[in-house]
This record gives sequence, structure tokens and C-alpha cells, in this order.
Amino acid sequence: LGEQTPLLVSSRAILSRRLCVTVNTQLCQNAYMKTQRIIGALWMLFNGVLGILYLWLLLYPIIRFSRVPSSSSYYLGALFCLLYWAGAVAGFFLFRGAWGARKFVTLVAFLIVMATIAGFVALRSLPGMYYIASVFATVSAVFLFLPRHKTVA
Repeated sequence: LGEQTPLLVSSRAILSRRLCVTVNTQLCQNAYMKTQRIIGALWMLFNGVLGILYLWLLLYPIIRFSRVPSSSSYYLGALFCLLYWAGAVAGFFLFRGAWGARKFVTLVAFLIVMATIAGFVALRSLPGMYYIASVFATVSAVFLFLPRHKTVA
């Protein structure tokens, strides 16, 4: 009874190897989910605050002077306000683990960077918050491009 057949030993080794691969894959996916949740929370916080700030900056002239300014900087601010609100909503879905949230957040990050470059070219200077948002969007897009889990050999 103390001896084990080679077939039984090899089946135990295969079973333990499969169990180890399954556990490691789950650990990698849990680490990814943690990273995804952190990035989603940061997108909600950062873009939500910027969206509220730029919405106030857009509404202030309308409330104060009862007219809509007609300038390129006003329309650029409206574009950024919409992008930041889209980023906050995308961050919420990324936090929840939605299926296409990674792609949408990456798309919004790309649009924020492109709008910052276009604003700089058109106006020759922008407030520093635009550049900070662009760097944040670029860094988070790089993290979202990383694979979800490590490949198992």
C-alpha cells in the first residue's frame, strides 16, 4: 500500500501543476482587478473634479453676464469639459469592471492628449492643469495597455 504506481504519481503531479497554474492565474487577475480599480477610481476623482471645475468656468459668464462668450478658448473649454465628464463616467465603469471600459478610457485619454496638443497649437499657451491632465491620461493609458495577466508557460 505504501508504494504508488507511476501512473498515480504522474497524475498527482499533473493535477498539482494545473492547480498551481489556476491559482497563479487567479492571483494575477486579482492583481489586475486591483490595478484596474485604482485607475478607475483615480479617473473618477481627477476627471470628475476637472469636469466640475470647467463646467463652472463655462457657466460663470452665462450666469454673470447673461450671454455666451464667442471665443475659441470658450469652445476649447467646452470640449475639455465634455472630455473630462466622459473620463469620469468611463472611470466609473472601469472601477466596476465593465467589458469595454479599458478601451473607452484609453480612447478618452488619447482624445484628451490630442485636444491638449490642438489647444496649445491654436492658443500658444494653456493653463498648467491641461498639461497635468494630459500626463495623467498618458500614464494611465500605458497601464491599461499592459496585459491583464501573465502568460503561463
